[in-house]
Amino acid sequence: MDFFGIGNAMRGMVEMYFRGARQTGRTTALVEHVQEGDAVIFKCRDHADQFKRDMRERFGKEVKVTCMVWRDGALPEALHGLRPRRLYFDHSVVEHFYREAIANVDFEITGMQKAWSTEPDSKQSKRARLEESRFIF
Repeated sequence: MDFFGIGNAMRGMVEMYFRGARQTGRTTALVEHVQEGDAVIFKCRDHADQFKRDMRERFGKEVKVTCMVWRDGALPEALHGLRPRRLYFDHSVVEHFYREAIANVDFEITGMQKAWSTEPDSKQSKRARLEESRFIF
């Protein structure tokens, strides 16, 4: 359990940033930057398809760009053996990484407290006790 609530503060800060970054031209900037031979990783197929359309329709780019979908934290299979000129991650993938990193730190702290304490914290919330029970060393 994060006694000081730092994890919750980090989650809130990150979510505020992500919401504030909407409609700021991130995808447009990426479309303008990508060149022939580059690869872009997306969180979902719809975003990858929209990106390809944007490249063609809005910017008249007919460059060959490999667009792949990220699944379960594993490198997309299509990327194995492929050496793109540059590899880019769509903002949705980057946001996912940050959310997961914060959650993992919180989970590790809770697990260490459980593993190294001789008595459970009687003031822990029901949610924190449930999260602890899932921790595996």
